[in-house]
Amino acid sequence: MRTYMTWIRRHRKTIGINILLTFAVVGFFIVAPIAGIKILNSYTHIRGKSHVSSLLELPNYADIEWAEQYYIDQGQLQYRYSDFVSWSPEQLATPTINIDNYGRRVTHLATEVGSEDIWIFGGSTVWGLGVNDANTIPSLLADSLQLTTINYGVNGYTSRQDLAYLIQTYSDVRKTSSSRHTIVFYGGINDSLYSCRTDKSLHATVREADIQESIDNERLVTSGSVKQILRPSLTFVDKFMSLLKTSRLGGLVGFWKPSSELKNFYRCDSDPEWASQAAQVLVDNWKTAQSIVEAHGDRFISLLQPVSAISDTRLDHLPETLELDKQYQAVYPYIRVHAGNSDLKFHDLSRVLDRDEYFYIDDAHVTPNGNKYIAQALADLLS
Repeated sequence: MRTYMTWIRRHRKTIGINILLTFAVVGFFIVAPIAGIKILNSYTHIRGKSHVSSLLELPNYADIEWAEQYYIDQGQLQYRYSDFVSWSPEQLATPTINIDNYGRRVTHLATEVGSEDIWIFGGSTVWGLGVNDANTIPSLLADSLQLTTINYGVNGYTSRQDLAYLIQTYSDVRKTSSSRHTIVFYGGINDSLYSCRTDKSLHATVREADIQESIDNERLVTSGSVKQILRPSLTFVDKFMSLLKTSRLGGLVGFWKPSSELKNFYRCDSDPEWASQAAQVLVDNWKTAQSIVEAHGDRFISLLQPVSAISDTRLDHLPETLELDKQYQAVYPYIRVHAGNSDLKFHDLSRVLDRDEYFYIDDAHVTPNGNKYIAQALADLLS
């Protein structure tokens, strides 16, 4: 014991330095990632503001007073994990974007689900990315038909998520025998885009890789205390890798790369069989939804949405998205074929924006003038 204490006294300086170095290293791995996360968030915010500025300069946003406020409000959107559908929006109240406590974007004439109303399911084009509450497709449809229209669109959703959301909605809404709903499934873009990616399966969501990374991170550490220590580092790595992989910010619709980097990122344009399977998955999901809706005594309709790649409209204000365009051009014909060879109640709206006007703000989303044409086409079908 005396020898041990003598050794400690003799080497106390070295021991002290080693202890300080240990705390310094541990502290670095805790503090540095937290600081890194803040830096990345700031950088992402700056890039986001630059992207918004370029959007606001588009000719189809000219004279739209609420446009700048909309993108400010969009930055406040938050999402939570939701079983079966993966994610859903948090409640929000802003001048241009309002989300109710069910995660649904508010529409004109919105009331509680009643005896006659319309439910519209889809991704960000239904939700209304790029427009205020009054100019979403559901709101414009409500104005046209003077019927309560519920916006069940969620940014990034595929037809498989729409199907899960429909089942969940029927469970939540206690129907009575006198109730009647018209259910609209509006899509094509997200299913084509995500299913064609070489890093995803046919049934993938846009956040498939992010969810898998989170699961993998949980596997790395099992001790609660260790997990808490490493969590900032893991979060920093996730954010940094996500930043490297993305070119568009917000992450609401997808995590896309510039077209110049996408030659080996998508497969449908070079693999017709895969493109056909991707289309079949969409049609099968819509057919399943139709069966569920009709079993409840309700009306069902599915709509193939317009996309810039196959629209005869003005696109000279936008950068080229050649690799993305090839995927839509590969999958859309198969959607029409598979839908036409089934008993699906299907309508093709992909050419509804074939006009000499500026509609698109990217390959998929449009400003209010585009949504008005889409809503009117849907109103004509329903009436």
